[in-house]
Amino acid sequence: MNISPEEREFIRARSKATSEHFMQFVTERGLDMDPGTWPEPDRQEFDQQSRHLIEEWKNRAREIFGT
Repeated sequence: MNISPEEREFIRARSKATSEHFMQFVTERGLDMDPGTWPEPDRQEFDQQSRHLIEEWKNRAREIFGT
């Protein structure tokens, strides 16, 4: 399967956004990098924010690639 340059850039940007979200969440709360050690309320909030971020990127993919 060949990936177009546009798809490659999209994947790179999505990965960067996901990574930045994780690092910001961990840093702001002083959490360990291992989500298994987080208190349940933090884990639930992170999961909710992550689902929202995923939906944003799905919408972008539909806008850009029509999928």
